Amino acid sequence: MFFKVPGTVKEASMIKKDNILVSCLKFLAVMVVGSVLQSVLILIPVAIKLISEGKGDEVAATMSDTEKLTSVMYSSDLMMVFTLLSTIALIIITILYCKKVEERPLTSMGFRRKGCVKEYFKGLLVGFILMSVVVGIELLTGSLKITGVGDFSFIAILLLLGMMIGFFIQSAEEEIMLRGYFLTTLGVHNKIPVAIIVSSIMFSLIHVFNGSFSFLPFLNITLIGAFLALYYIQTDNIWGVAAIHGIWNYSQGNIYGITVSGIISGNSFLMSEQVKGQELLNGGSFGAEGGIVATIVVTIAIILMLVYMYKKGTLVKRSKVTS
Repeated sequence: MFFKVPGTVKEASMIKKDNILVSCLKFLAVMVVGSVLQSVLILIPVAIKLISEGKGDEVAATMSDTEKLTSVMYSSDLMMVFTLLSTIALIIITILYCKKVEERPLTSMGFRRKGCVKEYFKGLLVGFILMSVVVGIELLTGSLKITGVGDFSFIAILLLLGMMIGFFIQSAEEEIMLRGYFLTTLGVHNKIPVAIIVSSIMFSLIHVFNGSFSFLPFLNITLIGAFLALYYIQTDNIWGVAAIHGIWNYSQGNIYGITVSGIISGNSFLMSEQVKGQELLNGGSFGAEGGIVATIVVTIAIILMLVYMYKKGTLVKRSKVTS
């Protein structure tokens, strides 16, 4: 069985040939430059917060200490909204790199106008269903409990809305980087399965510094990356996977009240509690992405996606491959 080469990869066929190691190093360089610009964007809200707390003399030290900066960035719902929004810096750097350095058209990153709204809403539905199935199984197994509802004051609702916008931008950033840029670049001079595997592993590794990261979260995020890669290849656009990723994170953290990849996301529509002693199922302090329930659900989603791709002719037998 082979994957037909997607349009995004064909449209990027003019890029310079690099081996996988060089491609990975270039990806990391782009991410570092984007992260530096993100730090610049987050400087003002961080400085305002520290000054308002009477810690103005700590601004410089905080900005030069990654651990201190991260602590401030996730210290409140408002700061987390600013942090999520600041990831637009990585979107800008990634697009500039692909346009100016690799000299690729935006369409090769999956930015297609036709059907973009439909694909986005379809992705929202897929992502919400996936996370809801994970949460539903955890509730049925007794590894998760719903303990109440969140704060629905006016300010809290505004913050929930801000968090939603922030998660959608942050998730789009990761999809543009990992699928629109990295997977596509890898796919030009490597077999599509290789591009899927390498980009999915890289997707997981960029979460390595998140709290409580271990083997099972690594495996699960790799699997999630593989599912998103397959979805991206099938739809041949970035909108669907950006929506899946965004609603997966938002529903996990701000609808169901579960830690998102080791990061507590603050207020949520529902308040939940992960049952102690059931960490293998519920993922413990890393959140649902660190549990075996997510492993099973995402693996089934991958299988269903492959079956769908075969029926649609994206995954074909050797004799039918023409490119």
